[in-house]
Amino acid sequence: ENAKTEHASVAAFARLTLDLVALGAPPELLASAQSDGLDEIRHAQLCFALATAIDGRHVSPSPFPAALRARTLPRARTLALAALAVDSLVDGALHEGVSARVIARLARTAEVPAIRELLARLAADEGRHAANGWHVVDWCVREGGAPVVRALEGAVRILPATPAIP
Repeated sequence: ENAKTEHASVAAFARLTLDLVALGAPPELLASAQSDGLDEIRHAQLCFALATAIDGRHVSPSPFPAALRARTLPRARTLALAALAVDSLVDGALHEGVSARVIARLARTAEVPAIRELLARLAADEGRHAANGWHVVDWCVREGGAPVVRALEGAVRILPATPAIP
């Protein structure tokens, strides 16, 4: 299941890249989004291989119809920056950050060295993705100013106190 989630995340980073291009983001943010998307492809491959090694069953990605329903940013630049900032806060900084912590904890408890190393590598990548999410939030705030900050404040007010971890 984690491999399928990692595979689906490729679409999220592709969407992020398109959004960043549409808003005129600097090349460094585009490069980070592209690199993170490539990480997700590698993560999916590693997780599928690990699952096969554990139970001997070959599993591969399944269709991801949600990728066909890609949302678009609002036409007004400030609204688009606010939407991207909130998405990057929630999906990038927070979700990837929680994922990094959960995977790092699993890595510390893994008894098989190869699995421990794989999980540690995944945790490091997810941590970098979270940091890149914060970079996007920062850029959106610098570009959009107070309206973007207000949108982020509103998002923070409705976030659950404890993240749901499947």
